Amino acid sequence: MDKPPFPAQILDSRKMLTVTLTGLGIALLVWSQAVNFLIFHALVEFFSVVVAFTIGVVAWQTHPFTRNHFLLFLGCMFPWIGGLDLMHTLLYKGMNLLPTDANPPTQFWVVARLLQGVALLCAPVYLTRTLRPVPILIGIGTLAVTLSIAILTGHFPDAYIEGMGLTSFKVGMEVVVIALLVGSRLFLMARRRLVDEQTLTWMTLAIGFSIVSELAFTFYTDLFGLSNLIGHIFKVGAFWFIFLALVHTTLHEPFRQLARQVSTYDSIPDPIVVVDKQGVIRQSNRVAEAVSGSATLVGAALHERLHSPSTPIEQCPVCRLLALGESSHGVELHLPEVGRWQMVVVSPLWTGTDPSAMVLVVHDITAKKRGEFRLRRLNRALYTLITCNHAMIHAHSEEGLFQDVCDLIVRRGGYAMAWVGLRGDDPERRIVPVAHAGKEDGFLETVPFFWDGPPETHCPATRALRRGKTTYINDIVHEIVYPRLREEALKRGYASTLAIPLRGDGGQPWGVLTVYADRPHFFTDDELVLLDNLSGDLAFGVESLRNEKARTQAQQEHRSSLERLNRSMEQVVEAVARTIEKRDPYTAGHQQRVATLAVAIARAMSLPEEQIRGIELGASIHDLGKINIPTEILTRPGKLNPYEMEIIRTHSQSGWEIMDGVDLPWPVATMILQHHERLDGSGYPHGIQDGEILLEARIIAVADVVEAMSSHRPYRARNPLDAALSEIETHAGSFYDPEVVRACLHLFREEGFNLEG
Repeated sequence: MDKPPFPAQILDSRKMLTVTLTGLGIALLVWSQAVNFLIFHALVEFFSVVVAFTIGVVAWQTHPFTRNHFLLFLGCMFPWIGGLDLMHTLLYKGMNLLPTDANPPTQFWVVARLLQGVALLCAPVYLTRTLRPVPILIGIGTLAVTLSIAILTGHFPDAYIEGMGLTSFKVGMEVVVIALLVGSRLFLMARRRLVDEQTLTWMTLAIGFSIVSELAFTFYTDLFGLSNLIGHIFKVGAFWFIFLALVHTTLHEPFRQLARQVSTYDSIPDPIVVVDKQGVIRQSNRVAEAVSGSATLVGAALHERLHSPSTPIEQCPVCRLLALGESSHGVELHLPEVGRWQMVVVSPLWTGTDPSAMVLVVHDITAKKRGEFRLRRLNRALYTLITCNHAMIHAHSEEGLFQDVCDLIVRRGGYAMAWVGLRGDDPERRIVPVAHAGKEDGFLETVPFFWDGPPETHCPATRALRRGKTTYINDIVHEIVYPRLREEALKRGYASTLAIPLRGDGGQPWGVLTVYADRPHFFTDDELVLLDNLSGDLAFGVESLRNEKARTQAQQEHRSSLERLNRSMEQVVEAVARTIEKRDPYTAGHQQRVATLAVAIARAMSLPEEQIRGIELGASIHDLGKINIPTEILTRPGKLNPYEMEIIRTHSQSGWEIMDGVDLPWPVATMILQHHERLDGSGYPHGIQDGEILLEARIIAVADVVEAMSSHRPYRARNPLDAALSEIETHAGSFYDPEVVRACLHLFREEGFNLEG
């Protein structure tokens, strides 16, 4: 069988030593009783008295730590019990200290045992209740002193009579004591869940030994007999077990827990220190010592060993709390020298009503702080990217876009300075700044940048343009080789820089976005990815603006060409109209006047300008087909015969045939063809009706009738204007469009329109 571990061996040795010493003690008492009963009695009683007073001292002194009111009650009772036992010992027969018989010491014995029974019976009450020790101590003391005076003055019932032995009072009191002890055992067992197992064992043994002791003292008749011997030995055992229960609760268990706490502190992975009001470390675990790099921290100043030396003690948040005696669930502490962050929990260590020291538990939160910092940086970069993309959507020019992006990078991104440079075509191959924002202070004017200069002038912007890749430097002091750039950057507080090339899809970089920060190692990998995306978006925005500019320019050129074409076409139309009018001098100006009236009617009807322009053009050449009519018919005075009228009516079809092949944005050929058609189908050349006639042709038809009737013709004289208006008004809805007629009448009758301009 394997040997038990070392601690178990020690425990077994202690048990054997305890048993051995107990046996030797009992043997010594038996021997002393055989030699001299008074010596035996004195040893037993003095031992009991010492144990009783020790119980009182230990219970009172350890109560602030144990808060055990059960043991404190026993501590209030047993010193007085010990005092009564001391009187019993001093007055015992044969001691000859006072001229008394055996009755007084027996009476003191009875009183002491009664108080002991009451103490053991009432003690379990204070397993759940708070004890006020001073009143109990004074009350029991007053009772003990009163009973002592009664005994010494003969006012207490007799307990022993010489020659007769114990009185019935004495025997009855022993029975009462036994009853109290049995009751205390039952009461204690009823509350055993409130007592630890070892203490319950010791108290049970103490009560059992006390009962046996009282039974022995019930039967003796001889002060020096066997019953007296047995009673005293069991009394010693009872007191000893009560003492063991007290020692276990107030000394063994607290020290065991303390040892466990010390080992627990060392097993905790976070530094823990106990600091007094002066900021001196009084206790620490091994982790705290390892963090500080010291073999021991006890006796050292907290701020000097564990806090940042660059922070004055009066500005240290933890030391301020210690000075004020305040606690905190978490104080952040930065240690810039080692690049660490700590969260310190400060809790008071109470002694009485005031905190005597503070317990500091230190959690390393560096990873958390770095994660928070990284997240803030990413959020900032992402927000910058979003706002810059928003600016790109609303940008109207490259220069404005560059400036907006620089402004947003500095204002939203929190960078010190940002600038955009374009690749120059000058012989020196300079990078030409076109926009900047932030703390520039003449930097771009002082430092020339080259995209292909000498090696000593190379910088991140140079490398970004030459290689087409994002380039950054996290420490300008040690990494920049361009002396002038390094000098001027440090003057303005720049500590790190980033340069991102700007280029189109797969092309050579044409520009660079450069960003400066006021701290070294400012740019993280994730931030570089976002800013690199920003450069791609910026380049796309610039390309879009350039494409839009080119498209706008092409559209403007196209519109100009169309306008020139339209003017040329209008000039051709005018030339054709003049040619027609020269063949028919009686109708000179007719087409132009019809066009003027038709445009006025169209505007009165709120037609679109583009449609009105087509109406104007169609009306200007609506009689184009007359170019095929013989001049003698056009100019013959008097009424035309039917044959000649049929020839005249062919001019609509002829005009359509001339214009049908001309590609125009308006249906001019159809306007010419239909301007003599009527809504009821009575017109020519095809006799079409309402829904088949263009609106433009209906407008020209009304304008043509009004102008023709109010003008001179070879075959008739001029008609009054009212006759022409009456004509269209009469036939509105049958020959002419009612809406067009209303607009025409409104022009002449309400707005005073004049055909002669």
